[in-house]
Amino acid sequence: MQRFSISFDDELAAWVESRAEERGVSKAKVIRDAVATARESDTDLVQTGDVIARLDDLEDRVDALEQTRQEAIGDELAEAFAEKRDLDISIEEDDTPGTATDDFLDQMRSYLADHPPRTESGEAAMLTAFQRLRELETARTAELREYVYEQHGEEYADANSLWQSIQRYFDGVPGVEKSGHGEWTYAGDETAREQLRE
Repeated sequence: MQRFSISFDDELAAWVESRAEERGVSKAKVIRDAVATARESDTDLVQTGDVIARLDDLEDRVDALEQTRQEAIGDELAEAFAEKRDLDISIEEDDTPGTATDDFLDQMRSYLADHPPRTESGEAAMLTAFQRLRELETARTAELREYVYEQHGEEYADANSLWQSIQRYFDGVPGVEKSGHGEWTYAGDETAREQLRE
């Protein structure tokens, strides 16, 4: 094996030392491996310093991108956690089984099961129309019709046929009032509960 005496500038020498330390090998081994790699890839050794500098620059850029990505993911997770926490709070207050809201909707389902329309699809459409009106408090017929058709359209030829099958009964649902031509109003849960008890 032949021996060579070579000199490196400070930057390249620091690179050789750091790689030797990282790999737990001698500096000579790092240099031999670098020469072998250069020979295999037919790289001009005069450009090795530039290649190393470019590699270091790329490593720094990748590290920066990874850091930015981790920070973004952290922000998204924090935001998602906050949204879930808010959602959990609202569920506990409003929709957890056993709450007044859940019990009220169960009472409405029972009411609709005992009143026309008697079909399962008609009851489902009525409940959807009721829940939508309850959410909006005031709504136009067209708005309710289209919303209910989006949810239950597979059972009907079109939105008009669906609405025709339930509209004559909708006015009798507790809490539902016809407030004008083509307009409906929800009187509130208290009124609806009182009417359910009657």
